[in-house]
Amino acid sequence: MQNTSNQRRVDFVNNSQGMILQRNELINNTLNRYRNFYYVSGQRIGDISNDGSSREDYVTSMATSRKTPVEARYFTPVSSADFDQNYEPINQSYPSSAPTTYTVNTGDALQAKVIGNTQPTLPLPVSKQQLSMLKEVCVENNTKVYVKDFQPDLVNRLETYGVKVPVLEPEQAIQCTYVLKYNADEEYNLAMTLTAAELKLYQGNQRIGFAEYKLQHNRGLNFSKYQSNGAKINRLVDNMLLSARTAK
Repeated sequence: MQNTSNQRRVDFVNNSQGMILQRNELINNTLNRYRNFYYVSGQRIGDISNDGSSREDYVTSMATSRKTPVEARYFTPVSSADFDQNYEPINQSYPSSAPTTYTVNTGDALQAKVIGNTQPTLPLPVSKQQLSMLKEVCVENNTKVYVKDFQPDLVNRLETYGVKVPVLEPEQAIQCTYVLKYNADEEYNLAMTLTAAELKLYQGNQRIGFAEYKLQHNRGLNFSKYQSNGAKINRLVDNMLLSARTAK
């Protein structure tokens, strides 16, 4: 209830039975007086207020009341919302996992599909012979990737394998024997979080390495999404290379 002439408003908070739990009086949007009411088995037994004693004689009221605990338990709410009927706890079978597929293209030598925690489901690593020839890998700069420190973290991890890693523009990288192309995306979830990343390693026109990270949102509580970008990128690079030669 509101009186606009003197900026006085009275708010009531009710429960689903229509019982008043709180009465707040505000003047100019500032709390002036309040009263909180307390019930047992549907019967009001007292109140607390900054507006003096209540006019209600609770002793007499309780003595003459015909309400019973059963009546208080079973009632028809004045309005309600029920979320319990469709609730199902998260477990091994719920929610169901989403199938993921990858189509092998001509020239593919590595298919490391990575889901959620960056563990490959199809581990086909770069061969030891191919890896032994990697003395320099040119990283093709991608100006469309804005993920913080993605490129520096990528370069740092590659360098642990003992290779030189110049970062070049596409028109320059085309002159390199081995070229690594990347893509990445992020979204805000309490903090900016890496949600997708892709690495493609080429020898000339032939793709010899591939790894992908995708954060799946339908797998319940997945705290791996809050890991640092560096940790995710390290594992992404390792999925392509580590099984062929241990990083230094």
